[in-house]
Amino acid sequence: MKAPALYFPPMVAIEDRVGLTDAERQAATDLCEAWQNDRLSPTWGVFATMMAYAPNELIPKGAWPISLWEHETVAGAAGHHEVDEAAGIPIGIIDMSLQGWMQTLLHELGELLVDPRCTDCVLIGDRLYAREIADAVEEDVDPSDSRYINLVTADYFDPLCTDRPVDILGNLPGPLMPDHAPLTPGGYMSFLDITKMGDWDQVFGEKVPPEKRLLRAHTRRARRQRLHAARRSLIVSP
Repeated sequence: MKAPALYFPPMVAIEDRVGLTDAERQAATDLCEAWQNDRLSPTWGVFATMMAYAPNELIPKGAWPISLWEHETVAGAAGHHEVDEAAGIPIGIIDMSLQGWMQTLLHELGELLVDPRCTDCVLIGDRLYAREIADAVEEDVDPSDSRYINLVTADYFDPLCTDRPVDILGNLPGPLMPDHAPLTPGGYMSFLDITKMGDWDQVFGEKVPPEKRLLRAHTRRARRQRLHAARRSLIVSP
């Protein structure tokens, strides 16, 4: 997938709120840039400039912050991203108390860039799937470089693409289907059944623990659920 001809890359600010060393902040920035150049950009055609900021440094206005916090604000989540409605920008939050926070940082960086408004969806049959690029393969790491995480490709969201890999590591058996979402053991996927016009639901891989199956107010699933409810409220019955 190629970037649009007039794609203007955003500035992503990696905001340290826990007091990392200069070397640790630089290592996180270097990893994000390397993964973006090696995996994310060739797969999804998006990219950003990045800079890390110490706890007392001011982030430039308009930058998209991914904040490294001591604890997450969403129970059961290693990280998430949402939209700061007041500022009109996407933001990410990473839980630094958990192991593997750098992989979580890559996850949120990728989804922040591909779907900054947290609203992109794909209709397959009667299911409206959230266009999440890392959720279905969460906890997959690249055997050639254990710092890198897996990603689905655009083909994952096309049920006709059954003859080629739908993730960069080739771990998924096929693309999303009207009644089935292929997942790796630690993956999950959000969807809305449009025939029921109810709430968003999720399916999970066999190794996803119970605490990660909770719906919280700041998750992408909850944001879509609020948007869906708002749209329904605009429908006027005759």
